[in-house]
Amino acid sequence: MARRGLDQMSAWILAIFASGAVFGGGVVVAKVIAKRGHGGAAHGGGHAPASGEHGSVHGAAPEGHVSAAGGDDTPAGPGSGAHGDAAKGDHDSGAHGTNGTKAPSSAHGPRWEYKGSAGPDRWSELTEAFKTCKVGGQQSPIDIDAPVSNGKLLPIHFEYKQADVKVVNEGHSLQLSYPHGNYVEIDGERFDLQQIHFHTPSEHKVAGIPYDFELHLVHKNAEGRLAVVSVLFEEGGAAPTLEKILLAARREAGTAGEEIAIDANVFLPKKRNYYNYQGSLTTPPCSEGVRWFVLAQPMAIGAKQVDAFVSLVSFNARPVQPLKGRRVLKSAR
Repeated sequence: MARRGLDQMSAWILAIFASGAVFGGGVVVAKVIAKRGHGGAAHGGGHAPASGEHGSVHGAAPEGHVSAAGGDDTPAGPGSGAHGDAAKGDHDSGAHGTNGTKAPSSAHGPRWEYKGSAGPDRWSELTEAFKTCKVGGQQSPIDIDAPVSNGKLLPIHFEYKQADVKVVNEGHSLQLSYPHGNYVEIDGERFDLQQIHFHTPSEHKVAGIPYDFELHLVHKNAEGRLAVVSVLFEEGGAAPTLEKILLAARREAGTAGEEIAIDANVFLPKKRNYYNYQGSLTTPPCSEGVRWFVLAQPMAIGAKQVDAFVSLVSFNARPVQPLKGRRVLKSAR
């Protein structure tokens, strides 16, 4: 099946028509989808076929809050970067309401959005605390193009199990906050799973091509440093667990839906090679020092599930940022 993605124009159309979408039948939002290029050829090292199936955390910044470090062919290790103050923002701010409407003001900073006068191009102008969004040298997301294979990158060891979580529509995304007990080991170091959130279209691109959906699994180690595992989704078969999450969510921003049992393993592809780079939060305050692990093999999602997410949250992807000399590595095992 040819891979498909939503380009930026498609995303704007999604935002405009999102209010007419109804999950599971009835009216479905009008959605323009751009076919992936290269006739299904591999991008930047290759994708395997689809295999099925954002964000502050409690007491921590959403996807990172430490000084960036790390270099070229050396895997970004736990010692890279000094621990900094947790920056409140991202999906914790509640600054963006359902279908593009504004949610109540946040105590953590000014309202920011994904379009208009408070959109990504203007984030740095909203407050001094957001200036890194413009002047930072290691911003995320990025276009993953021509990654360098590196045999020093070890496989990520996932230790996930079923947990009861509430689906929170926090305005910018749907978020699942996780209890203690789910974690990953990266280079032998434990990072506890804090929360999961979603973006459409994908924030990361591969060889210039966006995917239809992206999931971020946000982890924190004992020192407060964050590592984010990203899973890309392309349209194919429906994902039962995502459907379960969408049905449990509420439309009103800032509200929690039903508590449901979720095993995060269902979001992981069979092959878990990944792209690795040093980056940042993808939302204000855009703090740097985040260790990113973007899984190379995409998962599948149904078109109606993408529409349902858009009807609840709308377009929520930051444009890709310049590499500024960074090299993207790809695990070889």
